[in-house]
Amino acid sequence: MVVKVSYGRLTPRLVGQLKRAQSTWIVSHSEQLRETRWSQRALLGIGAAAVATFDPKRADMVNALNEVTGVSAAENLHRKMTADPMGKQILAEKPRLNSKILRLSDLEKLEENTLGKKYFNWLKNNGVTPDSREIVRYVVDAETAYVIQRYREIHDFYHVFLEQDIDLLGESVVKAFEAAQTGFPMCYLGIIGGVPSIPRAQRRDYFMRYLPWALHAGKRAKLLLNFKFEDMLKEDFTKLRREMNIVSFGEWSMNR
Repeated sequence: MVVKVSYGRLTPRLVGQLKRAQSTWIVSHSEQLRETRWSQRALLGIGAAAVATFDPKRADMVNALNEVTGVSAAENLHRKMTADPMGKQILAEKPRLNSKILRLSDLEKLEENTLGKKYFNWLKNNGVTPDSREIVRYVVDAETAYVIQRYREIHDFYHVFLEQDIDLLGESVVKAFEAAQTGFPMCYLGIIGGVPSIPRAQRRDYFMRYLPWALHAGKRAKLLLNFKFEDMLKEDFTKLRREMNIVSFGEWSMNR
């Protein structure tokens, strides 16, 4: 899918900035791209699915599975982003999320109930950084690849808004929310892939409470890919979650 970007009535200076951002992504993508035949992608998908099912923490296999099975879903998400003003802007600018943009020293200084401070606390509590996301390697079209890259780089914000850690229960809950939001086959597999490793005492709660909530919340919420979180770090967390129509687990449980 080749997509032409219209810059509308932007000034020449802004058009230049956007073209440089586009060029930066295209160069990064082309440098990492691994072109494969259909048979190779099929084998990669089967192998990645097997490994990811038994070991959901294998991010490399989870990522590969999403890339070889998620192109149609990514193209659909691209259409939804193009139809939204902010989504369209994100596609035009193609911003990347890393520690140069999400500076931890700045986030730590923010007020407690801001998105940025919630995100900082989550990173600290889970021992991860904004630099842990690999670049897309198996999707040829740069526009489609960027949609998957953006989804991958905002994944931690899904955790923050749903207040879920990166243990197996938390990852399964987030994958259910993401499945409802994105339609990625990998996310649907993630709903059940980690279940055998979830502590037995938590499994009933997962199927009876957490999974129904996550699917409901994902369907109800606005598409998170249409939000530029890096520009919203100083905003009130509770207000943002309400604006995005994300129902918390506590709210959902009380209203059942």
